[in-house]
Amino acid sequence: MTSARASLERLKKLAKSPLAQGVTVALLCAAAIGVFLWVAKKHYGIQHWLVWVYVQGWGVGALFTAACLAAGVPVVDRLAPRMPLREKLVMGLTVGVVLFYVGASLAGMAGLFGGTFFFAFPLGLIAAGAYPCFRLYQRMRPALRRLRRRPLSALEGAALVLGLVALAAIYVTILTPENAAFDSRFYHLGLAQQYLAEGGIYPTKEAWMPAGIPHLASILYTWAFLAPWADAFTRIELAAHIEWVMFLWTLASLPSLVRWMAPGVNARLSWAAIFLFPGILIYDSGLSIAADHVCAFFAVPIVLALRRAFRELDPKECVLLGFGMSGALLTKYQGMMLCAGPGLVVVARALWLGIARARGRIRHLGFVYGPLTLLGVGVVLTAPHWAKNWAWYGDPLFPFLIGKLDPGRYPKEAYELFDNWFAAHTAQWKPKGTLTEKLLELLGASANFSLAPHDWPKFHGSRPVFGSLYTLLIPALFALRARGRTFLVVLFSQLAIAVWFWTLHQDRYLQNFLPWMAAVVAVALLLAFRAHWLARVGVGALVAVQLLYGADVYFIPSHAMLHELPIEDVADLFQKHTKSKTHDRDDLLTGAFFQIGRVLPPDAKVVLHETNPRLGLFRSAINDFAPWQWGLRYVDYESPAALHDTLRAWGVTHIAWQPKKSRAYDSLGSDLRFFQLVTRHLGPPKKLGGWQVAPLPEEPKPTKLNDVVAYLGCNGVYQKGLHELQDLRVIGQKPPAQYRNLPAFEPLEKGNADALLAKADFVITHSGCPDQPSKQALAPFEEVARRGKPETLYIRR
Repeated sequence: MTSARASLERLKKLAKSPLAQGVTVALLCAAAIGVFLWVAKKHYGIQHWLVWVYVQGWGVGALFTAACLAAGVPVVDRLAPRMPLREKLVMGLTVGVVLFYVGASLAGMAGLFGGTFFFAFPLGLIAAGAYPCFRLYQRMRPALRRLRRRPLSALEGAALVLGLVALAAIYVTILTPENAAFDSRFYHLGLAQQYLAEGGIYPTKEAWMPAGIPHLASILYTWAFLAPWADAFTRIELAAHIEWVMFLWTLASLPSLVRWMAPGVNARLSWAAIFLFPGILIYDSGLSIAADHVCAFFAVPIVLALRRAFRELDPKECVLLGFGMSGALLTKYQGMMLCAGPGLVVVARALWLGIARARGRIRHLGFVYGPLTLLGVGVVLTAPHWAKNWAWYGDPLFPFLIGKLDPGRYPKEAYELFDNWFAAHTAQWKPKGTLTEKLLELLGASANFSLAPHDWPKFHGSRPVFGSLYTLLIPALFALRARGRTFLVVLFSQLAIAVWFWTLHQDRYLQNFLPWMAAVVAVALLLAFRAHWLARVGVGALVAVQLLYGADVYFIPSHAMLHELPIEDVADLFQKHTKSKTHDRDDLLTGAFFQIGRVLPPDAKVVLHETNPRLGLFRSAINDFAPWQWGLRYVDYESPAALHDTLRAWGVTHIAWQPKKSRAYDSLGSDLRFFQLVTRHLGPPKKLGGWQVAPLPEEPKPTKLNDVVAYLGCNGVYQKGLHELQDLRVIGQKPPAQYRNLPAFEPLEKGNADALLAKADFVITHSGCPDQPSKQALAPFEEVARRGKPETLYIRR
């Protein structure tokens, strides 16, 4: 009896214990959650909650980060075992990202892309690096225990508030897939979509130029696209979170650079200085699943690696520098902005050490082995880019050397079109005039680059929005007696500005080296706050003016794809999703290509006619837009049947085009042959979002049409009269001067246009041009396209 009472008393005490209370409350909460979800599923079931997409985004970002750290940290630990922990993490992630790119690229070229690769590749990297990372953690535990949190100063409190508000504002914009920029829909995500559809990385049949430029970011986005469970909405959001994670790591790396530039300062919140540049909050300098912010990630690691390699140009240290510089160049050719200054420093240091060696002051050969190691690492790491281009397109820097290395590979008109088109579309972003005038303009831009807009006027008009604190605070650095290493970063930034302005000075390309400028601003502010209260007042007022000037930048409706604020689209997105009966996320995606992709079979391969964007198709595609591809010229085919056979041999199953529209970039002959194919030789088209999509039959249809064209235009290139279709091959809106008044085999006699039409099966008329045919003479012909405003193309019915 006594034993029973004792047990009962113990049970009573247990029931009153914190453990029992915790268990009871937990069970009650679990029951409440179950009841809530059971009731809520009638209205908005948990499986439909949009938040799960963003949870997946964070999870995929974490998996990507873990894989890169596992791959890179052991390499860094072996090459630089005494590197501080913070730098080791930054450099480890840098090495890991480049190795992730190299591994994924090789796997893609081997055709291994798929759901299995999505899991196996990062998990394999984690498994390979787990033990070395654990051993490193064990060695670092004493250092981690010594870390102490200090209270925030007034400056740090302001920086924290600014940083968190700006981070939240930016993150909101990436919650909608529609935030993707034009170039993202064109090739950053367009290539990821292509690689997903084809299960690997293969040469483009049409020699599509964007496929040959550096695409580290696109490879990372491709891996996100491979998530086997994901729909189109989720895939785009996963890619957006990869860019977001890279941006967060850029912020995390900034304090390491600031500590080196200004030893002794409290730099832990210096990352917030990047938000003193308001341009980062607006299209197209913000986060929009492009490549500029991925490239910017390598800015800090390049300097950190250089400062360690500088003293002796030790080959081991130069390996890490090679990873950083290669990562920038593999992301985009504008990565040269990040390599210009550090590259010159390596060359200068090698010369200095070489002279010292000749004078007997040093004995090591770092001045030889260091640069050679740097060059060798760069060649090896960038090989997946240049080697495939050389093998597939005959040019390691495709297409910039293709006319020089292999001039006969493609038609000469293609070279001329690219040169003329590229020159015309980049002229406004390059210095103008004589060499002296260009150099003077360059010198001026080095000082006032942030005080003038360098973007399309439709974005933010004539208002400069990048941010000017970097330029305005440089004089203060002299007064504050900043160290030489700070001015070295200033020099790197100025050289990057020079390369930017000389090559392609659009505002968004400044984001590639924004971390350097942000670090300079952070050093100036920290030194000023440490100097004197008058200095604090001065820089505080300057920062306040910049913040007030840029406070409304976030709300400028400059997004070229949304035509409204991203936050407005996010609000509409959540509203539409909660009101939807099916809660299908893909129904939230707008645009013709999402519609087309839904009706095409999974194994379809479609020719996209004269368009740049392609995101949403999620099918293999061929782009025939003349300025961007070299291998598909419709005028080169002697008949629609020959064109049909080539397209079928390339695997084409469908063609998509905008009815009766030519952008006038290709030749007249190409336009006529293309519209002959789609209007006379395809299956019945479907109309989707302003486009027509039709299947390409397995066998070509016979044609009774001749290839005689009655040309009645006034563009000055061709003589009026009868021409063979294949002779109308001059391409571009403004062809070279040598293409003028090319003769017809039967010239037009004045007032005899109707007689010419009787001999032709194709007609080209020109509004406002004399000697046009009568309506009766055009009656046997069908209008198939308008070429710009003046020219109209006809084919005999």
